Formats: sequence, C-alpha cells, structure tokens
Amino acid sequence: MEELAVSVDLFLDKPREVENQKLICAACAADKTQCICPDDRRDRKATKRRTRLLHMRGVTLGVCAHWMPRKDRPCGFPPPPGRKWCREHDPELFGRDERMPCPIDPSHKIFKRDLEAHLKVCETRKDRERILGRPWYSEGCNAGGSGELGNDKEMGEKELLDKLRLAASDKVGEGATGVKSKRARHKTQASLIVDTALRMAPSLFKGDDVAVVDLGAGKGGLADAVVAHRQPQAVVFVERESRRHKADGKLRRLEDLEVERVRGDLADVDLARVGTLRGRVCVGVAKHLCGSATDLALNAFVALSEARGVAVATCCHHRCEWSSYVGRDYFRAKTGGSAADFARIARWSSWACQVANGTTGEHAAPVCADDLRDYTSEQKREIGRRCKALLDAGRLDFLRRHGLAGARSAYCDVELSPENWLLVAERRCVPCADAAPQVVRKSPCSPVLPRTLEEGVCGCVVI
Repeated sequence: MEELAVSVDLFLDKPREVENQKLICAACAADKTQCICPDDRRDRKATKRRTRLLHMRGVTLGVCAHWMPRKDRPCGFPPPPGRKWCREHDPELFGRDERMPCPIDPSHKIFKRDLEAHLKVCETRKDRERILGRPWYSEGCNAGGSGELGNDKEMGEKELLDKLRLAASDKVGEGATGVKSKRARHKTQASLIVDTALRMAPSLFKGDDVAVVDLGAGKGGLADAVVAHRQPQAVVFVERESRRHKADGKLRRLEDLEVERVRGDLADVDLARVGTLRGRVCVGVAKHLCGSATDLALNAFVALSEARGVAVATCCHHRCEWSSYVGRDYFRAKTGGSAADFARIARWSSWACQVANGTTGEHAAPVCADDLRDYTSEQKREIGRRCKALLDAGRLDFLRRHGLAGARSAYCDVELSPENWLLVAERRCVPCADAAPQVVRKSPCSPVLPRTLEEGVCGCVVI
C-alpha cells in the first residue's frame, strides 16, 4: 500500500502532504482535530482516492484496468504480460480462452475449455449434494407465505395511497446515536437490537434450557451480542452462504454452550428437525434479513412447538414478494389490494431510504421514473415509511395468529442505519395476544399483561 501511494504521488508530480497539514480526514471527512480514525485507515482511504484519479487518466500501476463500482477501486489482480486486464475481466478474450459463468452457480466464472471438467468438481454442486442429505432439509417447506394469493385487478394510484394513509403510520424511527466506523457500526447495531428486545420483552432470553436461533446469521454477530448479554444453553446459526471470520469459533470455546451452524436456504430448513433445538425453548433473532428472507424466517420459526419469541430487524422491503409474504390476509383486509398493488407498495417502500439529494441509498431499489411523479422528495419519504410500516404490520399479524404477540420499535437512529425498525414478539395465550396495550397489567404470561382470579393456562385475560 505504501509503495502504491508513492507511485501515485510520483506520477502526479505532487509530493505527499505532511500529516499535520491535512485539515480533513480522507476516511471519514471529519475535521482532523475531531477524527478518531486509525492512521493506517486514513492512509488507505487517501491512497484509494489517488488511485481513482490515476484510473481516470488511464494509468493502472500494474493492476487490472477493470474498475469495480461497488468497492470503489480497481481489480487487484495483475494482468498477463502485454494485457491491460486480468483474465477474469478481459473483454477481448475469445475462443477457448474466453470465460463464461458456471452453469451451476453463475456467481463465479470458468474457462470454456474447462467446462466439462469443472462440472464434476464444482464446489457449489458438492455443497448442494451435501445439503440434500441433511436431516433438516425439506425443499420449500417455508416458502409459499400465508394467506390467499388472489388475482384481483390493480387499483388506481390515488386510491391506493389513500388506503395506505389510513392503514399505516409514517413515524420516523429514532433510537440511540450511532458511530461511523463500519465495523463498530455493525457491532453497535447488534448490541442495540438485543437491548431493545430485552426492553420490550424482559424475559425473552431467560430460562434454564434456551436456544438462540440466528436466522440469516452471516458471520453470527447478532448471536454473539446475545451471548454477551446473557449466555443461553445453545446457539444455532442458519445461513446459506459460507462465511469467513465467523463468530462460531469464539463461541465454541465457551463452556456449557452448544453451537451448531446449519448451512442451507431458509426456504428449505425445517427447524423442528435440527438436533440442537430438540427439547429446548427457542428464541429467534435476525438482523437485516432482506425482503422475502424475513418472511421465510418467520414461517420457519413459527413451526417450532417450543418457540418462545422472536426479534427481527427488517430490511429492504422492496425485495418482498407476494408469493412468499406472510401477511397477505392482513394486506387485503387493510387495503383491499391485489398482488399488483402489493408490488407497488413494496417498490414505494424504498423511498423511505431516499437521501437528502433525492437519490436512493444503499438499502433502496433503483428509482423508477414513473413512480409518484407529482410528489416531492419529502412526501415520497413519508409514503415510503408508511409502506414499510404496513408490510411489517402484516408480519406482526401473522405472528399474533401463531400465538406470538408483539410490536414494532426503532432500535437506533437513521444515521446509524436507515433500516432501523425491530419486530419483537413473544409467546402469549390468545386473550393476551389480542389485548390492547392501553389496558394491560402484569401476569404470569408476560410482565406487561393482565392477571385474573380465574386463571387459565397462563392466568391471563383481557380486562
């Protein structure tokens, strides 16, 4: 990195600035006197900016000329002698040297000449074969959503917006203030999710034989935050992709904690057949499950007979699909809309993540020019917030119908994450699930629900 920075400076005929002369940090754009970034991170960001300038001038400095917009840097692979691009990104390769997407998994590419041999050894194919033999595998067991699909006609835009205003709130979620560092930001989000879940359901993780199920776990940071607050007896990670630097190794070293990672798609995982969860009280947690993945996770979790509660931070509502959405009955009851109307609501939800200059942020869908053309940016953000609230309300209704009553709350501010809403629900009897929050007291079922002299299974009735 230091050699690259020196090469960039020599090419630009501009000596490297002395550190104490810089007024603005290249990493976080903060005033130098207030910046807390490590020196090495500040140097990396400054070098990346100079490399970007060189790339615009056609200078590659011994690396591939392909620019990766998502990572905001050029490809780091060296090209073959006499070429500008590496073999992965070279657009001029043809014939047997041409690369093509793998037919089994298009996320990686192979040489055309190696196609036949690669199909026999492709790791994705081997993974699929291993998954098919797992005891918890049941193809499509959590797909299909909940409620009637229907085929009603699409309603007009104004009519749909009027029903949306009556059905959902446009409240902006406000919570704890975040941090700007990416690594610290994710850890802070996980900690705040656990804090908010415990505030809304204090007994969620209590008990002698509790298992935490991290749905769509990724590296397992959320389950790690749960263990830091209160160690359960077991942790199960459910994730379809292979991840490096997972929290599994750290948690496996803890005493009296059983850890299992289930590598499979949420649509195909039958949690009732996961050995670690048998005979244990289960609590589901999830952080930023995109779109339909949240619906698949909720469908998977309610199938557990020992499900105590769930805490799910939702994300990317524009990726929700009518075929897998669990709140179809609620959506129809509130709006009278069809599948086409649901698709519009899902697409409009991305306006909630619109940034100040009118463009969409990282958690939003691409802007559709035909959507809400006559509305200002602030009005679109309000509509987007209502759309997200409506979709989450349908999920809470689905949980309530399965005996898990709860609410939606912001766990952080929009600066820390624009997707800052958390769904928390816990097991309650049917009267408790239907009780209005304004008329509840304490009970054996939940600390915030009423108690009666004529106790039933849990001792709760509606006042």
